[in-house]
Amino acid sequence: LTLTNGERIRLEKHICLIMEVFDLQYASPATVSRNGMTYVDDKNMGPGPFYQRWVHSKENDKLQEILDEMYDKYVPPCLGRVLEGKDGEMNSGVPLGTLMVNLSFDKHGRSMVGTDAVVELTKLFDAIIVDEANASLEQVEHVFIFCTLWSVGSTLDDTGRGVFDEFLKKTSGKLLPPTKSLYDCVYDAESGRWVPWEDRVGKWESESSTTDYTKILVPT
Repeated sequence: LTLTNGERIRLEKHICLIMEVFDLQYASPATVSRNGMTYVDDKNMGPGPFYQRWVHSKENDKLQEILDEMYDKYVPPCLGRVLEGKDGEMNSGVPLGTLMVNLSFDKHGRSMVGTDAVVELTKLFDAIIVDEANASLEQVEHVFIFCTLWSVGSTLDDTGRGVFDEFLKKTSGKLLPPTKSLYDCVYDAESGRWVPWEDRVGKWESESSTTDYTKILVPT
């Protein structure tokens, strides 16, 4: 093994190294010639392998089946709409507007295969669906829609959110709030209804009109 400073470490015959790298930008010809290389383009893999690993971690077989159905129904179409401008058979090739620019993977600030969004989707789902054994299909799908909204569509600008809101409602085929944007609502798993965020915020009144301004504490 040749290090960057030229020093060489001799490896015994029983030692094998497996190294996972992002690219071969800094690999020398000597490195390439001495190693067996397997290159997998992330665009060919997509977020599917991560999602399947997450699904298989569930102990409920029925829930695994439902989550597989939800992935096929929502994730590829929604990622295609946000990242590539796809809408069914139509493909504008123009991604939806985003608030993230030049922060990470590309000029849009996001992974172009959507793995980061799917990771957030799974984390949100686990935080909401606590009792997996008793979760119904209807409840799981509505929670999945909510999680898709705030993962795949979380960084969209106002125009992009309007487009994605309509697309998600059309894709679901469910009775979702027709007059309100899904971004303005939250799915209440206990009541099984979509309710405005305002209903979750209690009314606050100042304790006294004479209270010093610097001592007022507003709970959020």
